[in-house]
Amino acid sequence: MFNPHSMAYPANATFEHQSTSSRLWALLTLIPIKHIILIPHMFVLFFVGIAAGFCAIIGVFAVLFTGKYPQSFENLIMGLYRWQWRLMTYVFCMQDKYPAFGLKEVDDPSNVTFEHQATSSRLWALLTLIPIKGILLIPHMAVLFVMSIIACVAAFLGLFAVLFTGKYPQSFENAIVTMFKYQTRVNVYYLCMTDKYPPISWKE
Repeated sequence: MFNPHSMAYPANATFEHQSTSSRLWALLTLIPIKHIILIPHMFVLFFVGIAAGFCAIIGVFAVLFTGKYPQSFENLIMGLYRWQWRLMTYVFCMQDKYPAFGLKEVDDPSNVTFEHQATSSRLWALLTLIPIKGILLIPHMAVLFVMSIIACVAAFLGLFAVLFTGKYPQSFENAIVTMFKYQTRVNVYYLCMTDKYPPISWKE
């Protein structure tokens, strides 16, 4: 049985803390003007999200019949998460750098990584389709629900913190990073991109 503490989990979301944030951008986020300049990202991501959804479904069947998750599908899905994470940290004023377009890793404080797994379990793919795997993830859903509430409160208060102090509180930032990392790990497990059950302990 997999010990979540025996090795690093293949999926990870990171963020490099920024010492200062723009008060003006925080104000423009609350108005909200910042969202208007992100419309091109939202337009492209809508179609990328549809493509990723199809890849996620087909990928589970690919594992069921071949025992391998297509790396091209994996790259698209992880690229989507990476792009979404860049947008999230920008919208929340954790950084002032306008997010780059694209699925690949770029020079940005926020990043999502995934270590490709050579093989995946056909049995787990079958149990995903039944879906028994979803039942096994119920404890994670409960934890993620609480974490999401905490992250939303932290994101809201963080905007006002930047507006009045010019700095994003690192404790708020940690709550948001932790939530997104945890969510990403649950997703890659559910989609059969890894057979490693995501750890309840999300510190590593």
